[in-house]
Amino acid sequence: MGGLEISELFCEDHQTCFIRSLGLFFDFCFFIFIFKLLLGIIVIAQIVDFIKLKMVETVSIPKEFTLNNGMKLGAVGFGTFPIVDPAIFEQAIVEAGYRHLDTASFYYNAEELGVAIARAIEKGAVKREDLFITTKIWDSEYGDPESALRSQLAKMKLDYVDCYLIHWPNNLHS
Repeated sequence: MGGLEISELFCEDHQTCFIRSLGLFFDFCFFIFIFKLLLGIIVIAQIVDFIKLKMVETVSIPKEFTLNNGMKLGAVGFGTFPIVDPAIFEQAIVEAGYRHLDTASFYYNAEELGVAIARAIEKGAVKREDLFITTKIWDSEYGDPESALRSQLAKMKLDYVDCYLIHWPNNLHS
């Protein structure tokens, strides 16, 4: 019928009794351990949910930052590597609302980004001055940074970029 038989409750000798007691003790400890573990997981999950709720209530991320010179910089930029489809860039600008666009000569996608920017401007979704465009010089172009920038501008069909950075400061090509 299951469970313990009456004869099993009584120990034949001290050693058998000790072993049974030890087995019951470990079973009980294991049960307590699992219970505490599950309880801990539940409590941690509740704490995490509480923290998330408080963060959502108290943290606000600005859409843009105003730089010292008065220029506006989008708080979240759209990194363009390794995208080469102008439609994706256009969607990022027009539909997702990105205003900070980040490219580099090493990405080999300046023409496609330029096409998307031109389309977004033609549609009236943005003005050039609403965009903050960053490009970067690659280490093989250090010898003539002005020419490298003019090349990027020509590929994007733009008159200017808002930020020109050294992509990966090193001196591999010198």
